[in-house]
Amino acid sequence: MLITSIILIGIYARHSITLALIDTIVFLGGLLPGMIYHYTALHKKRTLDYRKVTNYNKRALVLFVFGMVVIYIVYTFTGVTTVQLLSLFILFLTISGCIIINRFWKISFHSSIATICAALFLPFSSVLVCAFTLFGLIAGCSRLPLKLHTPVQVLAGWLYGFCVTSMLVLLLINQRL
Repeated sequence: MLITSIILIGIYARHSITLALIDTIVFLGGLLPGMIYHYTALHKKRTLDYRKVTNYNKRALVLFVFGMVVIYIVYTFTGVTTVQLLSLFILFLTISGCIIINRFWKISFHSSIATICAALFLPFSSVLVCAFTLFGLIAGCSRLPLKLHTPVQVLAGWLYGFCVTSMLVLLLINQRL
C-alpha cells in the first residue's frame, strides 16, 4: 500500500507515470536497508514478532531515519514537487512516531501504515481515501488470526495512523494547495 501511495502521489504531483516510477524506485532504495534488516532479523529468530528480536525498534528507527534522509536528498536533486516532499515529511513523522510508540506499547504497524496511506490522499481523492481505508481495515484484521496483535492494538494502529496523518496533511499539504 505504501508503494502504491507513493506512485499515485507521484502521478498526481508530477503528471507523469515515468517520473512517478522513478520517484518510487528512489523511495524503495532508501527503505531497502530497513527492509533487509527486518527480514533478516525476523528470519534469524524464526518469528513474525519483532518484539522477540533484541533492540529491534532502535535499529529499525536508525535505519528508517537514514533511509528517509537519503530519499529526501535524492528527491531534492530529482526535482520532486513540494507536495511530494511534504508527503515524505508526513510519512517520516508518522512512521517514526509509530516505531517509538511500539518501543513502549505494541500497536499494529500494518494497521498504522495502511491508514497513514489512506490519510495521505485526503487533499487529492475521497475515493482513494475510502479504498485505502478499506484496505487498512483488512490489513488490521488480518493480523488478528496470526495472534500478533490484540483487537485493541489493531484499533490503536488504525486510530494513530489515520488521525495523526490527517492532522499533518491538513496542516501541511492543504496550506500548499
